[in-house]
Amino acid sequence: QERNDRGFSLIELMVVVAIIGILAAIAIPNYFTFRQKGYEDMVVNDVRNAASLEEAYYASTSRYLPFGPATGPTVVTLSGNIKLRVSRNVTIEGVVNPDGSLTITGTHPGATNPISYSSTIGGVLH
Repeated sequence: QERNDRGFSLIELMVVVAIIGILAAIAIPNYFTFRQKGYEDMVVNDVRNAASLEEAYYASTSRYLPFGPATGPTVVTLSGNIKLRVSRNVTIEGVVNPDGSLTITGTHPGATNPISYSSTIGGVLH
């Protein structure tokens, strides 16, 4: 008896579904990790830009400027022509502490931890 089968058997389809499931189990967590890292990098860049502008202003005036909180996309005018571009969904704030030092904090809804800069410590803190 001759059979003229066209198509895939149930076993073949189950193997393909299993392979797709395994690939998805590996790829999806990595995708979310990469997205989260991208959001954190975006916050780090905005905090670094703000710190650079503030330190340049401090070098010429011996004081820092408070700003924000501001959520991007926006441009924050710190003073005159000193402007800070804030990335989409990043919230950033610069606080002048009672001792005259500066703390900048940035957050993003997709990032796990806030990113900070302290003028007394220097550098961006994760």
